[in-house]
Amino acid sequence: MKRPANVTWHPDLDRAYRRGPKGFRRSDERLKDELAERLMYRTDIDCSDVTIDVKDAKVTLEGNVPERWMRYAIDDVAESVIGVDDVENRIRVQPTPDRSEARARDMGGERDLARESLRWPQRMAPPTMRRR
Repeated sequence: MKRPANVTWHPDLDRAYRRGPKGFRRSDERLKDELAERLMYRTDIDCSDVTIDVKDAKVTLEGNVPERWMRYAIDDVAESVIGVDDVENRIRVQPTPDRSEARARDMGGERDLARESLRWPQRMAPPTMRRR
């Protein structure tokens, strides 16, 4: 079956989408609203300190996020909006103090557990190699 002429395959989205009429461009305000809505639906991303600016279909993201993966996820969401030509990501990763302390505490606890599991019980001597 032949693909219709007005359908384009989007490699990032892994699906087809229709092209608009000749010369059609979404307004910058509409692109900004679409991106903001998509980010609001992503409950796993904390984008409360991120600002979005759109000019001539070029999206500029600025602000701070607590995790590095969130920075890249926001970038991916912005690139997936149909009509966006370019994304400039100026988001910085700034872990919140309580999160980084909790992570260090958790990791410290995991390290201690791992060390404990590697120790031999006191009443059991480690096995020795015996010659037969």
